[in-house]
Amino acid sequence: MTDHSESYCIVIINDQRYGIPLKDVQRVIRAVQITALPEGPENIQGIINVRGQVIPVLNIRKMFHLEEKDISIDDRIILFQSKIPVCFIVDSVEGIATFTDSQFQQSTEIHPLLDQYVLGVATYNLKNIILIDLNHFINEQELSLIEETNSNNSLG
Repeated sequence: MTDHSESYCIVIINDQRYGIPLKDVQRVIRAVQITALPEGPENIQGIINVRGQVIPVLNIRKMFHLEEKDISIDDRIILFQSKIPVCFIVDSVEGIATFTDSQFQQSTEIHPLLDQYVLGVATYNLKNIILIDLNHFINEQELSLIEETNSNNSLG
């Protein structure tokens, strides 16, 4: 059995808890205004400027087929490194948890639409936590479009 005992940042989106490998999280910041990208990839909500660096904002709600909502001042932005630095918006951050193999269940059939984004499910405080695989959040076509858009736009 693979050792899954690593720490995860537990976030909440639409009352569901998700675990993001803590080693992949670069920073958590308060919600800021997002600049829309004309003709950007469907899964990209826009871009933000973090300390002079333009970072694409993934639309995780669209990716997970969840109901869209307006950004609130209480929302948080999770920055992480995929193929490039990217981020997405969550409703809140609950904390950090470490799961053992006995708490982890491999899940290839949680939901067909989420399968490419999910590592498995863990139980924490009697709640199911969907563990996210950040490595598959951006495909090569989206990456090319982001890089092209970033070279044509700036957030002066």
